[in-house]
Amino acid sequence: MDKLNAIYKKIPKATCRRCAACCVDVGIYSVEYENISEFIKQNISAKDRAEIQARLALNMAARKKQAEYMQKKNIAEMKSWEVCAFLNQEENACLIYSHRPLACRVFGAEKESRCYTGGLKIRGRAASKFDLQIWQDKLQLLSAAYSLSGRREKIIVWPMSLWFYFRDKLVRQGKEAEADAKHVG
Repeated sequence: MDKLNAIYKKIPKATCRRCAACCVDVGIYSVEYENISEFIKQNISAKDRAEIQARLALNMAARKKQAEYMQKKNIAEMKSWEVCAFLNQEENACLIYSHRPLACRVFGAEKESRCYTGGLKIRGRAASKFDLQIWQDKLQLLSAAYSLSGRREKIIVWPMSLWFYFRDKLVRQGKEAEADAKHVG
């Protein structure tokens, strides 16, 4: 994860008043999923993981309703604004702050996209669209080449809730199937 952290270090730092207005389900790269996943396994309590899973399930239900509505009304695209599953809503604090993805790190740090509540202040030079494109390109290359599972990912960017809901669900099902196979064998 050294290469990922090297990219993150180039992003301008900001001071935030923690209003959580920007804490929505964002798109993340596969390498960021792997990074966050490892952090969660090592640092998030079982209670907090269960709460995250419950919020992910709510986000999936909202996405399903939205998809049904879009299909019914023949709408091609609609913004999704589910609250991030990693937001501790009681404290407006990010449970994965030290490992948050690029989309969270650059929010408001780019010249053209400032914080709409005025609660985020950039320390130093703001990022340009060119800076953002370079970081995205590097993460895309890194994601294409890296996976903790040893496989190359076909999907490089996906909404965070989808990564954690579906991929973790598949991993759990795979482990259950593996345990069943050992038990039967």
